[in-house]
Amino acid sequence: MIETGRIKALAAEKGVLDIVIEKDYVLDWVLWAISDNIILRNNLVFKGGTALHKMYFSDWRFSEDLDFTTVHYSNKHELDEYIPLLCNQIANKSGLRISLKGIEVSGDLANEWSFEAKLEYIGPRNQTGGNLPTVLLHITNNEPIMYEPVKKFVLNPYDDVPKYFAILTYAIEEILIEKLRTVLYQRCYPKDVYDLWRLLKETGNYIDIEKIMLYLSKKCLHRGIKHEGIPDEFNERVGRLQNQWDQGLKRQISNPPDFEIVHKELIDKINLMFQQKSYLEKGGTFMIESTYVLRYKKGDVEIEVQGDKAFVEEKFKELLNLGGQAAEKREKAAVEQITQTEKSLSLGEFMNRINPKSHGDKILVFGYYLEKIKGYEFFNLDDIEKCYQDARLPKTKNFSPYITQLIRQGYLMDSEQKKDNKKAWKLTKAGIDYVETYGQKKV
Repeated sequence: MIETGRIKALAAEKGVLDIVIEKDYVLDWVLWAISDNIILRNNLVFKGGTALHKMYFSDWRFSEDLDFTTVHYSNKHELDEYIPLLCNQIANKSGLRISLKGIEVSGDLANEWSFEAKLEYIGPRNQTGGNLPTVLLHITNNEPIMYEPVKKFVLNPYDDVPKYFAILTYAIEEILIEKLRTVLYQRCYPKDVYDLWRLLKETGNYIDIEKIMLYLSKKCLHRGIKHEGIPDEFNERVGRLQNQWDQGLKRQISNPPDFEIVHKELIDKINLMFQQKSYLEKGGTFMIESTYVLRYKKGDVEIEVQGDKAFVEEKFKELLNLGGQAAEKREKAAVEQITQTEKSLSLGEFMNRINPKSHGDKILVFGYYLEKIKGYEFFNLDDIEKCYQDARLPKTKNFSPYITQLIRQGYLMDSEQKKDNKKAWKLTKAGIDYVETYGQKKV
């Protein structure tokens, strides 16, 4: 279990209370236990504000619960029997004292249902008096999923929580749609407004407005929600949050954004979305004549330039060069940190976390393990065959078609040097990204 001093240090760094960091730490352990259970990891799809923080943006607001949609189960009893097992697994692995306090069920148990499991725990702060802190695990089978879920690694900052475990997660567009439905038609809390405002800022330059609005209509229809545009009272309803804005977010983020800015930008963006929807319904198309936007992201460096064509081309080249240099330095530091802290991670454990299916996927994951965990500069066929042997997996008789296909797809590249006088390869940036977001594509 993590030391109390580490909890305090992270709380000071993030500008939140110790109890918030402790709960965030417990959430990571619950996610790990889900990822380690073959039934749950293939049937629960992570969603909501916590998914934004844990899977997409490490600087998102903190959250206190875990929300999932099931993809196969029709009977909740097939799932809730696993919750006590998760608690035991977490306790044995982490040292946390965690147990199921209770489950609240709603809906038709045989068809459409949702339930909320409350897990109470004693964590690093060793709080034992009064009511114990809890985390909520909310699961529903009554939600249509419009976008293919993605398998993503959890953004885990805690040293003793296992690394490289992945969770099936809503596509970010799916989270955006559900946040739109929530804020426009269901509830309007500070946390939901913050999520929607920031999501629109993060995704505004690449989302498909027509598809977003179509799927919003379908999700509203599924819930029996009247969806005919922006409610008349929406602006006023958001405005009423001003007096509770800072209070509502202070446990979740150190410096909440200015409410007046959020309010104005949110209303403007939503109005624009519905205007675009109306325009598209009338057969219109969008054309950008004099304004150009280019966005580039490498590692944690993101560059966006907007203006006329000449300005964008000139500035983008300048920033791309600077950003690339900065990203390469950080990537090098990240690799060094991984190889120093994760040398004890077994290949079998790493493979179980990612669970690749095809030989092409396995070769990429082996290559990632060798380069990122073991520090190989490149690898050859002998290394791949040894990985199959160490992982106790049946290997193919002929690796050549898979290697060739991976090179054509841009996931592998030939190494300029040979290894043990044999041809060698190394992962490209696209190959590294493929492994780190395994599930978004299929090899």
